[in-house]
Amino acid sequence: ARVASVTVQSDPLIHGGKSVAAVDAIATVNASGRRWAIALINRDPTREIACTLKLGELSPNGRCSAIQLAGDSADAFNDIEHPHRVTPQKINLHFANGVAKLPPHSLTI
Repeated sequence: ARVASVTVQSDPLIHGGKSVAAVDAIATVNASGRRWAIALINRDPTREIACTLKLGELSPNGRCSAIQLAGDSADAFNDIEHPHRVTPQKINLHFANGVAKLPPHSLTI
C-alpha cells in the first residue's frame, strides 16, 4: 500500500529518433519499512545492464530471491506450439556492492 520514492538514473534507449530510459523501477514498502518489493525493468532488447540499487545508505550484497520474466529474444512470445517460451522464473539475483545484472528485455521483481 506504500509506494516508495525512487530515483532512476539510466542511459537512454533510442529508437526511431525517440528515447526512453533503458532501466526503470518501482518500489513498495510495508508499514514498518522493513519489507520491500522492487521491480526492475531493463527495456534494452539486446544488452544486459548492470543496475545499482541503494536503499538509503544501504547497498544490498549477496543473494536475493526474485521472480524474473525474460525471453530468449525481445520478440519472444507464447503460442500454442511454445506455451512456456516466456514464463516467470524464480531466481536468485546476485548483488555485489549493490550491483545486479539485468538480462536484456526483462522484468525482475
